[in-house]
Amino acid sequence: MYKVILFDLDGTLLPVDTNMFLHQYLKLIKENVKELYNPDLFVNHVLEGSKYMIKNKESEKSNEEVFFDYFLEVVDLSKNELNSFFEYFYDKEFPKLETYIGQTNDIPLEIIKYLRKKGYQIVIATNPVFPRKAIEHRLSWINISPDECDLITSYENMHHAKPNPKYYSEISSKLNVRQENCLMIGNDTKEDLVAKKVGMEVFLVTDYLIDQGEGYIEELSPDQKGTLNEMSNLLKQNL
Repeated sequence: MYKVILFDLDGTLLPVDTNMFLHQYLKLIKENVKELYNPDLFVNHVLEGSKYMIKNKESEKSNEEVFFDYFLEVVDLSKNELNSFFEYFYDKEFPKLETYIGQTNDIPLEIIKYLRKKGYQIVIATNPVFPRKAIEHRLSWINISPDECDLITSYENMHHAKPNPKYYSEISSKLNVRQENCLMIGNDTKEDLVAKKVGMEVFLVTDYLIDQGEGYIEELSPDQKGTLNEMSNLLKQNL
């Protein structure tokens, strides 16, 4: 029996082409960092810092710590300078990226409200390589308040990232539930299907499917798959 429902964000609840969004995100960073640092180098370091978070196997360090440990080694900037830039960027500039998302609808908010009313815990299980405020902005674009969620994974509060199975184990540990009592809903055959390795069931959302290739993660396959609307209807019929 499920106790916790985990939702990926980009391409699952949020209608967006992840590759296109990433391109625009990096472009926006370049436009804003040019007075502080070489834009191309800075963006390369952002991407490399993200790789460090994804590859990190040390449970002692948060993803945020891993990111800044790397960043401060390769850029001639202080921690205060970096913090000031990123704080400004995510507060003032990041919201401009809303223009690049697809047509929104009420399904994400409706299904979350339905599940909460039924007593399920809700997790926004987006890859925690962004700060909390960047995730809250994206949630606001589909009218979801952080108050609707029991846990939002971000680089501040997580120590692993997708597709590391430890990411999913960490979530279940934080909520004190068994992995087999969790349902992961996502759109990526690499990052989301790996939840099955720790015993979670997975519904694969196909609207913005990111297909890493058949059998990419060993022989893992989703327990169910379909559109966002089909997922919503299925949950309402069975939960």
